[in-house]
Amino acid sequence: MKYFIVIFVLILSISFAKTYNIGSSIEPFELKNQFGKKYYISVMPKMMLFANEKDPAGMVNSFLKTKPKNYLEQNKVLWVSDISGMPSLVTKWFALPKMRKYPFEVLLSNNEKFAKQFLTKEEHITAMLFDANNTIQEIHYISDIKTLQKMIEKKDARF
Repeated sequence: MKYFIVIFVLILSISFAKTYNIGSSIEPFELKNQFGKKYYISVMPKMMLFANEKDPAGMVNSFLKTKPKNYLEQNKVLWVSDISGMPSLVTKWFALPKMRKYPFEVLLSNNEKFAKQFLTKEEHITAMLFDANNTIQEIHYISDIKTLQKMIEKKDARF
C-alpha cells in the first residue's frame, strides 16, 4: 500500500510541475558552471539558451568556440545545458573535462525537475527572450547556427 501512495504522490507532483511559457516569470534558480562555480540567477538577461539533448548542445558549443570569450556576456545571453540524463560517470570522466576546455561559460542543470520547466522541441535549442521583469516575451526553437547567431545578436531597445 505504501508503494502505491508513493507512486501516486510522484505522479501528482510531476503533473503539477510548473512549465514556463510566454508570459511566465522565471523564478530565481541556482546552477553550477562547468567548473563547479555556483551562480544564483535572480535577474534574467536578454535571452536564455537551453538545450536538453546532446546534438543541439553540441551545436551551441561549437558555435561559441568560434566567438570571443565574452560573446555571451556582451550579448546578454545565458547558456544552460541540461545534463540530467547523462550517466554520472560519463559526466565526471568525459563531459566535464571536455567542457572545462571551452573558452566560454555554460551553466549545467543536472536536475530533471528543473529542466522539465522549460519548453523544448526535439533536436532544437530553446531560446527564451525576457523583459525587465523576468517575464518570457518570446520562445524560439533553433536548429541551425545561422539562426542561432541572428537570435543572439538581435538587438533589443530595452537594453
